Amino acid sequence: EQLSIGVRYIDINYVVHEEFIGFSEIHVLNAEGVSRSILESTEKYGLNMLKLVGLGFDGCSTMSGKENGVQAIIRKMYPTACYFHCASHKLNLVVNDQNSIPDIRNTIGTVKEIIKFFRESILRRKLIPNIPLFCETRWSEKYKCIRLFDKNFIEIKTVLEKLSISSEANTVTRNQPVVTKLQGTSVNLHSVHTFVKTELLGILNKHREHSIEYFNTIFEEITKAANSLDVVLKIPRRTNHQSQRSNHNYSSNDSIEDYYRVSMYIPYLDSIISSLNNRFNENNETPFKLCWLLPNEMVKLQKTEYINILQDIENHFKIPNIKVNGLIWYDYWQLKSQSFINDIMVDHKKLLKECEFFPAVKKRIRIYITLPPTTCTVERSFSTLRRVKTWTRSTMSEDRLDGLCMISVHREKVNDKKNEYVQQIINIFGVKKRNLQFLFV
Repeated sequence: EQLSIGVRYIDINYVVHEEFIGFSEIHVLNAEGVSRSILESTEKYGLNMLKLVGLGFDGCSTMSGKENGVQAIIRKMYPTACYFHCASHKLNLVVNDQNSIPDIRNTIGTVKEIIKFFRESILRRKLIPNIPLFCETRWSEKYKCIRLFDKNFIEIKTVLEKLSISSEANTVTRNQPVVTKLQGTSVNLHSVHTFVKTELLGILNKHREHSIEYFNTIFEEITKAANSLDVVLKIPRRTNHQSQRSNHNYSSNDSIEDYYRVSMYIPYLDSIISSLNNRFNENNETPFKLCWLLPNEMVKLQKTEYINILQDIENHFKIPNIKVNGLIWYDYWQLKSQSFINDIMVDHKKLLKECEFFPAVKKRIRIYITLPPTTCTVERSFSTLRRVKTWTRSTMSEDRLDGLCMISVHREKVNDKKNEYVQQIINIFGVKKRNLQFLFV
């Protein structure tokens, strides 16, 4: 098992870097073993852990556990470090939460089976446009998959009908239920936290408030697709207890559009809004209070509110003079125009230059910029690992694997000092005794 380690930092020129620094082999897969591996690696790479301000992991219990998780073990040693659940993973969980709605769960299941049906055969794969497999762990890939499926929906249905009358028994057996499902009337075909809590939720709430108007556009597309497929849209029968699909109470005056809007569209919006609120509800935690030091946010606060926030920041980060610096910083920006504030907020380098005479505030803003929003850098390193650790290299040592991956990830830096690296490699080989003779022409 390989543990990917990356660091995020801001340099003296105020440029933010997020770098992969290597793999570490894990011998024990519990929280204690993972945390030990992380600490040993940071010591190996010479990182000053006293400057650690954030830990970015996924949300599994081994990493995120409040009492015995990796983040809890490391934070006991370095209390000022704060744990952050990767925002990309949280968005993926928001998408997964929609499976609680029966109609959506059933539709996603059908889409997955159809894509799998075509992709597992080279001959069948040629019959439709290339649609990627439905990835369970990447929400962006789910969106791409659903979008391509929707775009080619009618073509896929036509091909499935042709295959259902083919002479291949296995194809007929597996394909016929899929064709039937597609012909049924239940076929229904997103700075991180700021965007989610304001813009994204604002858009979703607007759709919720004006659901009649927005769903009408969607239903028109559904009607066109249904007509192309010779599907008659109708309200399904109701029962006293239903667990496999929606069972909304409706009157005889309700139209088909009203039924699906109330039974499917509105519950979907309510579910995703609730899930986003629950999974991104971290604004009251101390690290997120650092955002109130930013001029565009600070001017929204009353002075008493701002003083309370400064006190919380001082208690957590133990920075001297933050309260005095912070109050002068507050008064400084009250005298600035909104246009000047907006111009400063475009580039964090300009903002940090404004902090030259406010060292305590500057340090806090640098911490806020450094906090890890996602774990994308280390996630990408596993793609490199897959390319490097092939069957022919599966028995290589840990040092060689780590070195090859570092060369692959940081190829630009290697190319900048290519001659120096080559000479160092030759020197290493020259020191070691080997039976293999090198000949240079």
